[in-house]
Amino acid sequence: MKRLLFAVLASLSLTASGNDYFNASGAPATGASLVSSTIRTEFSNIAAGFDKLPTVTGNGNLMCAVNSGGTALTAVSAATARTNLGLVIGTNVQAWDADLDTLAAPGNWKVFYSNGSAAAVALALGADATIFASNGAAAAPTFRTLANLGGLLATNNLSDVTAATARTNLGLGSLATLSTVNDSNWSGTDLAIANGGTGASTAADARTNLGLGTLATQSGTFSGTSSGTNTGDQTITLTGDVTGSGTGSFAATLANTAVAAGSYTLASITVDSKGRLTAASSGSGLTLATPQTANSTSHDFSSIPAGTKRIVIMLAGVSSNGTSNYLIQIGDSGGLETSGYTSQASTAGAARDTSTAGFIVTSSTAAASVVEGAVTLSLMSSSANTWVATGMVVGNSGAEGMSAGSKSLSAELDRVRVTTVNGTDAFDAGTLNIQYQ
Repeated sequence: MKRLLFAVLASLSLTASGNDYFNASGAPATGASLVSSTIRTEFSNIAAGFDKLPTVTGNGNLMCAVNSGGTALTAVSAATARTNLGLVIGTNVQAWDADLDTLAAPGNWKVFYSNGSAAAVALALGADATIFASNGAAAAPTFRTLANLGGLLATNNLSDVTAATARTNLGLGSLATLSTVNDSNWSGTDLAIANGGTGASTAADARTNLGLGTLATQSGTFSGTSSGTNTGDQTITLTGDVTGSGTGSFAATLANTAVAAGSYTLASITVDSKGRLTAASSGSGLTLATPQTANSTSHDFSSIPAGTKRIVIMLAGVSSNGTSNYLIQIGDSGGLETSGYTSQASTAGAARDTSTAGFIVTSSTAAASVVEGAVTLSLMSSSANTWVATGMVVGNSGAEGMSAGSKSLSAELDRVRVTTVNGTDAFDAGTLNIQYQ
């Protein structure tokens, strides 16, 4: 495109001062004087300038117009150029405004306000001790002194220039200027106990209000009675269960009870409401009765003491002349009881035997069978006098067995009998005995 434009210009016929400096072909004449060479130089400069123009590919390498600002190849106006560059006034950039000029050059020590017509007005700062004050919506603000602010005086009582007058206007008393408050500063009503005070102005009245007695004013060490006056070390006398007398530290004596000093075995003790032992005795442990030779239809063990809780009936080499199973009965002061028992005994491989007449001991007893073993009676309930029996015996003729049962008496147990179920078979060998506790 550039070369084409240059060729067109070169083919033009130029005339200066009436003289023709180009031949018919359009080329300058060789050896033209001065002007021809100058023209050639200018054309060379024009060619160099066209070489710097951009080539638009796809547009036939034709010349493209460029706006004066060089902002866009297709720009035809300033507005289009600003749009292309993202500089639309009012959208992308701030439009010119007189207020902006005012804000850009405010001068020193000024504040700005609007005058009600969207115009920014610069106001010079006021003198010392003045404040920026409004004069209403229709008037410009000004800087004024506190003394000229009547509204502040009427509303907050702070327009006075002295601190003392300001405190008076606020209703503050002399305590407002104190860094600490001492007794001499107090002149109000006595502070009530409910608010942490004593409700009094004197120590005596304060003690009375607090319920303190005369001992509250005493010095020294005090213990014992809470009445009277105590000064210094006093003689203290202790009476009652603990006795003693002296000042400071002294020995005290614990009152004796009916319990004798000593060691007790299986002790039975009595304790009163103060925790003192008032009675103590050694327990007997297991008491062994007198053994009896098994030679009758029944053998009784009586005079078993009150409070007994466990009895063991022992059989050693005992036999009988019949096959009736062995039986144990218990009783109280009203005699032996022969009914109301729940009892059973069994032998391995044999049927189970039961009885309501007593605690059955053996099962399937054979004549002359020798039995060894023991039955234990344990008190289950002292209020119901209920006893539980458990036994284990072995016989040399297969009469061994295990037994168990229970029975409640009408009173406290005091006797035990060993017999047989039918009551007629007689024991003919061995020894019987009991032990209890």
